[in-house]
Parts: sequence; structure tokens; C-alpha cells
Amino acid sequence: KAYGKTAAALEVAFRLDPPKSRDWKRLGNLYRLAGVPRKAAETYVRAFGKNPTAGDLDLLARTYGEAHQMANALNAAGRAAKLAPTAKRLSRVGRIHMELQDCQKGMDAFEQAAQLDDPKGVNSLYVGYAALKLDQFTTAKTAFQSVLQKADPGSQNAKRASSSLKAIEQMMKQQQRTASN
Repeated sequence: KAYGKTAAALEVAFRLDPPKSRDWKRLGNLYRLAGVPRKAAETYVRAFGKNPTAGDLDLLARTYGEAHQMANALNAAGRAAKLAPTAKRLSRVGRIHMELQDCQKGMDAFEQAAQLDDPKGVNSLYVGYAALKLDQFTTAKTAFQSVLQKADPGSQNAKRASSSLKAIEQMMKQQQRTASN
């Protein structure tokens, strides 16, 4: 409640004394803390102006995600990834694509992320999951095998990759049975 009241008071003050961009960002932060991500995103857009940094776009992508404005989140995340490509940014792009049910673009983004950095096989794990949704069993199998090479044995990632590999084997056997009938 206090964040909301503070944000409202700050907005009134801005009408009396035009704010600087850092002031708009501060107001955006207050809206976000108050649980009003749509208003926070609008305010961040004002704060960041025409040339936001990759970090600004990261914050905007997260805020749009919190507001369930996934097309806007994807736009901001994609711009951040183009401006300063990192595995983390590309992985965010992949997750948003997956949430939007665009598994192919999600898989492509996760593959790019894995090429840049694949700590403990996490990006490869996402490549595998996206490939499974696309019924691309060979790609999924390769991705999950990569996870097993990169993840600590016994870790959650290794367990997930291992169980996914078993599931793929069963699906491939089922396909072969179906094809031979």
C-alpha cells in the first residue's frame, strides 16, 4: 500500500515539476513494487526514451512479462538480445517464445543461448524440451545428451535429461511399431 501511495504522490509532483528520466524510472520502480506492472512498463518507456540500453530493455521485458503483455515482453527482450547478445538474454527470448506457443523460435533462441553459454546444460535442456514439443526426437535426444555431459551427475538437470531420454526412446519405439503396422 505504501508503494502505491508514494507512486501516486510522485505522479502529482511530476505534474508540478517536470521530471528527469531517472525520476520516471524511480516512479516505474514504485509502480512495480506496488504490483502495478502495466503502469510501471508505461513509465519505464518514458524513462528510457528513444535509445534504451540493453539493461533498460531487460527490465522492460521483465515488467511486460509481469503484466502478461507477452508480445511487448518479446519485443523488449529481442531488442536487448540484439543490442548486447548474452546467453541469459537469448534464453529469455526463448522462454517468451515458448510461452507464446512458438516452439520453433523458442528452440532457435535456446540453441543460440547454448552456443554462447550453457551453464550446467540449462539452455540445452530447454532446446530438448522445445524439440520434443515439435516432435523433433533426434534434436531432443542430442540436446539431452549434451545436458548429461555438462550437468553435475545427480543434479536436477541431469535427472530431467535422463528421464527425457528414456521417454524419447519409448516414443521412438512407439513410432516404429505404428509405422510397421
